[in-house]
Amino acid sequence: MSHTSVAKRGGIDRNYLTVMDVMPTLLEIAGPTHPGTEFQGQPVLRIRGRSFWPLVVGDTAPFTTQWTPSPG
Repeated sequence: MSHTSVAKRGGIDRNYLTVMDVMPTLLEIAGPTHPGTEFQGQPVLRIRGRSFWPLVVGDTAPFTTQWTPSPG
C-alpha cells in the first residue's frame, strides 16, 4: 500500500488476514453510520471479519495470531 497514512509503505506484514477482513476495513476507512438492525425493510446481518486498518496505520498490537498449518 502507498498512502500518507500507511505506516510501512512497501513493507511486508506477516499477520494473517482473510478476504472477510476487507469489508470491515473499507467501512472503517469510509466511516458510514450503522443502519441498525434493519435497512429498507430487510434485516442487517453482522459483518464477518475484522478491520485491518490499525495494522495499516502502524498499530503495534497483533491483529491475529500468525497462521500455521494444522498437522495432518
